[in-house]
Order: sequence, then structure tokens, then C-alpha cells
Amino acid sequence: MYVHGIINDTHVNGPGNRIGIWAAGCTLKCPGCWNPDTHAHGGGIWWDDIALARHILSKNQIEGVTFSGGEPLQQMDSLLRIVDFLHFRRPDLSIGIYTGYTLKELDKAEYDVFTSCLVGEAPNGMWPPLSTWWPELRSHLDFAIMGRFNAGKVTRQLPLRGSANQELVFFSDRYTEKDFGEQLVEITIAADGQSSTLTGFPIGLRDHFQQGWHSSVVEHSLGKGEVESSSLSVSSIL
Repeated sequence: MYVHGIINDTHVNGPGNRIGIWAAGCTLKCPGCWNPDTHAHGGGIWWDDIALARHILSKNQIEGVTFSGGEPLQQMDSLLRIVDFLHFRRPDLSIGIYTGYTLKELDKAEYDVFTSCLVGEAPNGMWPPLSTWWPELRSHLDFAIMGRFNAGKVTRQLPLRGSANQELVFFSDRYTEKDFGEQLVEITIAADGQSSTLTGFPIGLRDHFQQGWHSSVVEHSLGKGEVESSSLSVSSIL
């Protein structure tokens, strides 16, 4: 899988303590997308699918994993290999996804697939029918955020949804809407204290970060129990 970014410990991308995986590549390119840097297929860092699954499993403290992007379903072959491996080794692991596709589109197999070995749309007949892939994936899912981001319907009220047209869909009885908290912003700071990653729902703040905005007096742990206040540059947005 081509991966744009990983956050090993996040609490704003689904219930509980999770690992977040942002896939690289998306042809939907919703106007106003929060992550336009994830759109190029073949971008990011190439991970062997099983190696990525093992990395996820190495985080023993997590409740689950959330795949986002980019558009993770456009790397469906890799995604299926990863979740199959995860649930074979740890059946209790919660799995969620963000996708710009609607449930209706996926049920009709109306989505594009770019393969892990070929940057570009897979030739007809090269892979199993797309109609067989989505049912297999959904059997592994607990929840999904579904639908294109619509910049004209931005919401601050709906958990995990950037626009009101998007849906939170459940595929198991593990969670209900009450398990998904309010929209929050999370900043993960590198161990050296020199860089950080922003994730969550900081609506209206992207332009500030892109222009080199510095957070004012961020308190962060130095890994030895101390807490220091400083001005910190946000170097990555997921």
C-alpha cells in the first residue's frame, strides 16, 4: 500500500485509542479537501501489505485502526490483504474507514481501483470483479464515514464528518452513534520536539498552517516527564 502518513496513537479518528493510516491516492479530489497532498497515486511511502499489518498489530494498546486518505478503497487489493491479516491475528481489532464513495456506489461496484503493483487503473479482467471486493471488505468493518466532502455543507456538529451530507454507517453492533465524540483537533509531536502532525477537525485553520503559522505556546512532553512550552511549527496535516 502507498501510505501518505501514519499516526500510531490517535483519539480523534474513531472510538478509543487507534492507529490512523492515511493511504496515498484519490481521484475524487473533492473541492476544499482537507488533504490535497494525498491525491497523487504512487505517492507517499510504499509499504508491503503484510509489513504494514504487522506494524499495526505491534501497537498492543490500540482498540482499532482507521484507514483514511486519500481514498483507501482505491487501493482495495492492499486494503483487503491488510484487514484479512489483521483479523486472522487479532479478531477483536476494530476497523473503520473514511471513504468518499457512498454505500450505494460501493454496492454497485461504482469505484476505481489502483493496484499495489500498478499505478493506474487496473485493466479489465486483470483482477476479480469489483463487486466481490466490497462485500468482503465490509465484513471486516465496524464503521465507515461515507460520501464526498461538500465544502458548501461544512458541519461542526456531526462526529467524524466534515460535511453534513456524509454518513456514519455501522457494519457491526460494536458501536453506536454515542460512541463517537465531538469533533476535536489533535497535535502529535515528534520525539525530538521539532515537528508535529495535525489531525482531526480544525475547520478554518488549514490556510494558517499552510502559510507557516506557528502554534502559540504548545505544551508538550519531552519523554522524561518534563513539560515544556514553546512555539511549534505544524509540519504535517492528516
